[in-house]
Amino acid sequence: MIPKTVHQIWLGKNPFPEIALPWQASIAKWLPDWEYRLWTDADLPELAARSLCGGAMLNEALGMGIRPDLVRYEILRQFGGLYMDHDMELLGPLPEIMATDCVHFGFIFPGPESPTCSILASPARHPFWDMHLYRIRAVLGDERPDNPWDVLAISGPKAIENSLAAWLNGNWSGRPVECESGLLAGWIFEHGDVVGWSREAVYPYFFAETPPPDFRRENHPLAYAAHHWQGEWFREDREYKQAKLDSQNL
Repeated sequence: MIPKTVHQIWLGKNPFPEIALPWQASIAKWLPDWEYRLWTDADLPELAARSLCGGAMLNEALGMGIRPDLVRYEILRQFGGLYMDHDMELLGPLPEIMATDCVHFGFIFPGPESPTCSILASPARHPFWDMHLYRIRAVLGDERPDNPWDVLAISGPKAIENSLAAWLNGNWSGRPVECESGLLAGWIFEHGDVVGWSREAVYPYFFAETPPPDFRRENHPLAYAAHHWQGEWFREDREYKQAKLDSQNL
């Protein structure tokens, strides 16, 4: 059973961004009977104590790409619930397209085989997370990669895709799930207890197609959520490396 708790993460010294407050408020609007928890740096030592990757999530040298990935996976492994990035907005009653005891991912492109990790749901202790975190631990270094895009393969969407492919034995043939509205909500991969939400359901637009400020809810009336592609982790990486370079040039 998926616990009725929504988890979000905000790490670092910067305050939670004002632009994300309406998206955060959408959780209470659409899930009024769910508990809400915002995880910060102060919560990490206890989480790390039971982490399959040890204290890696406490290692600031790994940066704001890898660390939040480790935190979200451990939250779902240890506690279960619904995880949403701070720049995810709920647009409808998401439990309508959730299945008991399954791990849930969203696909950012049409069709399966493009899972990502901005919105996830799971019961606690689902064995997928053990496998996924062990795979990450096998390739995890002590510092962030030189190329920030390598984060996607170490702990981000590409890592999720690879772990899911292994979990499903390469079989991406799922049973389509349609809503009464006619929306293709996603696919159930019953051989792995996995639900893949469709792009139309939870990623109705992609930043390369529609800049986030141009998103209009009325253009996606059937969607249950939307990702607003803020990319703080990438900006943090650029600022960190520029500061490191400046210090070396002193």
